[in-house]
Amino acid sequence: MKTTMRAVTMCAAAALVIFTSKGSCEPKISFDKSMNVKEIVLGLKEDSSGVIPLPQLPAKTTPRACRPFLLSLAAGGVKETVVIERACTPENEAVWKLMVELRGKTGLSVKISSWDYPAGKAAIEARIRSMVIGGMSQEDADCIVMKTGPMLELAAGAAPAEKEKLLAEAAEALKDRLSRP
Repeated sequence: MKTTMRAVTMCAAAALVIFTSKGSCEPKISFDKSMNVKEIVLGLKEDSSGVIPLPQLPAKTTPRACRPFLLSLAAGGVKETVVIERACTPENEAVWKLMVELRGKTGLSVKISSWDYPAGKAAIEARIRSMVIGGMSQEDADCIVMKTGPMLELAAGAAPAEKEKLLAEAAEALKDRLSRP
């Protein structure tokens, strides 16, 4: 058993030497009289400038402050569905989006993103965030039900060129409402 242990220890020490011989370490292994490994010391080599290279540390990760979510609101008797979304950029910045769509009409919607309007980004984000936290104000609901919704209904039955124009007008009206302080 002791001979087997010595062979295993010698193999492990030899593997350590082979493994570290390509790096910046020079291992030193000392044995006792029974040929058991007494001590393994890894000596670091200095580079030409006399500096001992340190191992690479893992990059620090910051805790994720932006947490994406999707909130869909629909009220009975109203034809519009409001979808509020917070997406996150790779830099961990929040991007707020508000989408109004006609219920049952896929692909027919108006979407406002804070990312698309840098000049009004702060105001749009604040307005959408306040809708999530405190609910939708009466003025915002009126804008969606009385302006955006009817424009979407007109766009549903319009020709393609007229449809694009109506959707652009609806988006502009919604953006103007969201940009107000």
